[in-house]
Amino acid sequence: MVTRKALAEIVSCLGPPYYEAPNCIIYQIDCLEAMSRLPDECLELTVTSPPYNIGKEYEKPLPSIGRFNLHTMSVMK
Repeated sequence: MVTRKALAEIVSCLGPPYYEAPNCIIYQIDCLEAMSRLPDECLELTVTSPPYNIGKEYEKPLPSIGRFNLHTMSVMK
């Protein structure tokens, strides 16, 4: 379970969240910007909407997916 201290640390880095509930904060922010402002190993969960870059006709290439993966690995516990 996430602690209040951990949530407070995230809020101190990112500012007020878009939505807040007990043990949950949600931000509406560019994920690369947010993750670059967070300390290493501070998150236990990230929620995404994959799949990305798997060759679907409607997809546009996502050149930033590599940066997303690197940032995600650095902020996850």
